[in-house]
Amino acid sequence: MKNAEIRTRLSKDKSTLTVEAYVSLQRIPFQRSTGVVIPAKSWDSKTMRVLPAEPNYKELNTQISDYLDMINEHLAKLGTQGTKTELLALVDGKVQPAQVVEEKKVSLMDVMKILIADSVSGVRKGPREKQIAPQSITQYKVTKKKIFEFAEETGYDLTDWERIQKDFHVEFKNWMYSKGLVDATLHRNFKNLKAGVNYVQNEEVLELPVRINTKKLKVNKGVRDDVFFLLPDEQNILWNMTFNDVRLERSREALNRTRDLWMVQSNLVLRINALNSIREEHYHRAGADHFLKVWDKKAAKWVTHQLDKTVVEIIERWKGKLPEGYLIPNNIAEANYREHIKEMIGELGKFINQLVENGQAKRLGLTVRDLHIITTVQKPKNGDYVKITQPYYKFFSSHEARRSGICALILEGVDREIVKKKATHSENSVEISRYYKILDIYMNNAVHQRQENRFKKLNFTQQLELA
Repeated sequence: MKNAEIRTRLSKDKSTLTVEAYVSLQRIPFQRSTGVVIPAKSWDSKTMRVLPAEPNYKELNTQISDYLDMINEHLAKLGTQGTKTELLALVDGKVQPAQVVEEKKVSLMDVMKILIADSVSGVRKGPREKQIAPQSITQYKVTKKKIFEFAEETGYDLTDWERIQKDFHVEFKNWMYSKGLVDATLHRNFKNLKAGVNYVQNEEVLELPVRINTKKLKVNKGVRDDVFFLLPDEQNILWNMTFNDVRLERSREALNRTRDLWMVQSNLVLRINALNSIREEHYHRAGADHFLKVWDKKAAKWVTHQLDKTVVEIIERWKGKLPEGYLIPNNIAEANYREHIKEMIGELGKFINQLVENGQAKRLGLTVRDLHIITTVQKPKNGDYVKITQPYYKFFSSHEARRSGICALILEGVDREIVKKKATHSENSVEISRYYKILDIYMNNAVHQRQENRFKKLNFTQQLELA
């Protein structure tokens, strides 16, 4: 429990000064005058004492000290969970100290409550003094709920700090496992709890009966297998194949348009919001080279891309045909775009399977996979990670185009720092490491290196009927 401290308040004309006692209870400020009002010039702000220039300065300083001692005595009786209302009652003499209810015990739930409250109010800041993201606060609430459910079901005493220090991490972990939660969920809950304990201990916003060693609050989140992408050979097949469906003309048009968007997004490694903001004014030519200036909202900066012939071909095809100066279609709803991507990758998978079955993929040394293979991954849902089983291609969305572009750069041997820069990842981002780990099997196989003449023998204009 923090002791009361001296604060002062100047009058409107700044001629006089009132000496007050201040303390914060449960994040609520308590401030009350000590009864000392003196000329402003008679106060020493360094020593927080009345200067000898005031005739009765000794008596005034004693009065201030006695008042603070009285406040601190009441605080000691109230304990760490005392409220402003209870302190006011004691100070005003409405109740006697003996009438104060027995000291409330600090609970682990109090830690999470303070973490959430201070994150919402802005008292607690993130790195570089940034506001805590709403998503993080939501996760704090999920962890708080999990701790409450754990205590309710097991009868674990969340006020027994000696036991919390000893075995909470084991008991809580085993309980979450018993609920079918996966390592990623356990990792996140322990991470949030650790953030709360570190916050109240390091910032001294709540006095815990014992100091908790937060190193125990840890569970490895395991390997995430939810990065989906197309390999360079699969990308090339997608670009060269033809969607042919005389029965569903609109579906064919949608898939062709979706492919154009996908190829631009993957080639330039763009996020979806950047893809939807490309206009003619951002497109320019210098000699034989073409460039596109794109605003990356997440990185908060303009990024200039040199374009390859595929992107130039797409842009030139759409240029001048769209309203408001847009270079590529952007009036497609994102939900529809995602569904068209799944359909497109599904059709690509059918075509690839045909190439494998007739032996063309092997003869040409193509690196392709079965995009229809049944795949099980862990996906976030309602604050937890759940297992989802479905064909590989159905996990694809607009972000997989960007991921495919990053993977292509890595497999082509582009320097890691250049890959990170092109992807506009922050300097301290570890996200790029996931790609290298997942692609390791391909990077160590020479057959996966790009060959410019690899596709000459393959008839990619073969008509592919939609099912």
